[in-house]
Amino acid sequence: MSHAKTFDGLMSLDEPNDVIGRNHHKHAKNGVFKGNAPNMHFTAIRGNKPITNSNLPTYACIIQGNAVYIPICNLAGTATYIPQCDLNGNAVYIPKCDLNGTATYISNNTPQWRDQGYTTCVAPCNTFQVQMDENIYSPTYQNFRAGSLSEGYTYYGAISPTPGTCNYTENWQNTGASRCNNCVSQIEQEDRNPCSPSYTDKRWINGGSACNYNPVYNIPDGNGYWTCIPPGTTQNNTIYKNSNPCFTGDQWNLLGTTYATKPPTNSEPSTTPDWQQYGDNYCLGVDLYQPQRQMNPCAVNYLGVRDIPIESPSNTCAESYVLSDCVGGGTGFSIAYPKGTFSVGQRVTASGATFVITGTTYATNAGSYALTNTGETGCPQVYTIVVGCLDGQYWSIPGAVYYSGNIVIDATLNIGGNQCATVVGQEVTASYPTAQYVSSGCACD
Repeated sequence: MSHAKTFDGLMSLDEPNDVIGRNHHKHAKNGVFKGNAPNMHFTAIRGNKPITNSNLPTYACIIQGNAVYIPICNLAGTATYIPQCDLNGNAVYIPKCDLNGTATYISNNTPQWRDQGYTTCVAPCNTFQVQMDENIYSPTYQNFRAGSLSEGYTYYGAISPTPGTCNYTENWQNTGASRCNNCVSQIEQEDRNPCSPSYTDKRWINGGSACNYNPVYNIPDGNGYWTCIPPGTTQNNTIYKNSNPCFTGDQWNLLGTTYATKPPTNSEPSTTPDWQQYGDNYCLGVDLYQPQRQMNPCAVNYLGVRDIPIESPSNTCAESYVLSDCVGGGTGFSIAYPKGTFSVGQRVTASGATFVITGTTYATNAGSYALTNTGETGCPQVYTIVVGCLDGQYWSIPGAVYYSGNIVIDATLNIGGNQCATVVGQEVTASYPTAQYVSSGCACD
């Protein structure tokens, strides 16, 4: 008599088989307990890895259709029958299938391969239906394969192959090679799709940076262009032409400047200094100076500065003074002095004589008198120096100026009367005893 076994989900590894709890179990495979204890039942779940089950007979009945399998054990040899067809002793199990209902008997464990409704690409490049072995008694149960009888099969085990079809489109990949082809950068590619008709073929496409598009000015193309090398030297420079055919810009280079056409030659520049005015003129003493800057880069002292006199003496900066001799009555001109050094009416001395300044004139009219300022104005008292005819004594006569000859002087205070005296000079300071002028015209006896 059979009965439905119920479980409470408890595994007992310690209880003997003859006393194990009613609802306990010792081991279970490929299943889960469902329901509520103690009335849980064990439900098998479909595994994904075939295993060898020693409890299954070598041969079995596979029932297909609406049928119920009715087991029966036929024993051969010295054996004892144990329910559920467990064999004990030296026995051979002889299978037999009793069919009930409309069923077909499928014998043994031959794989039953059936299409799964999708394809995969099988090397080298064939598209086949994917099949799975659906015979649960087959050693390859739930394994996959794809192929044909004529071309053979590829087996994938329990892992389903990738669904799809073979791709025959080219798969161009860079090889790492590059080239410059007529100034066009190109890279090499190879078709690496084994299913493509052009598999392993190679091609060149535009791209990359193999070409150099920068100018290379290294072809000497003549001299003739002069430049300055400060200070004071010149240099004849070489013109260079571009040698890179991939560069389409300016083809010539001269001293770092590029040209679309070859630059013209020029003449060797002058090395003579070019001093140009660099600011306003100014006076220094009696001279007129001009600040200058040297503007010729080919000459020495380029951008140097200097101050040079451009007028000496200069009427802009200096003047000469008109002099009147306080003793002799003559006139003269001073040397040039900065404007405003002296003024009209001042008394000055020069070369042992006393003068009064009566006017100014251009510095270019200057004379030779170097003036000393006395701090006075106008001419001082003038004295005539005479020598008495009777006593031979020198006398200073104030007042009138007598230039030569004999005059009568009154020296009463000194000699007690008049006498004739000879004029010998003039002075502005009484160096001798003074006497008075009486008259002119006398003779010394």
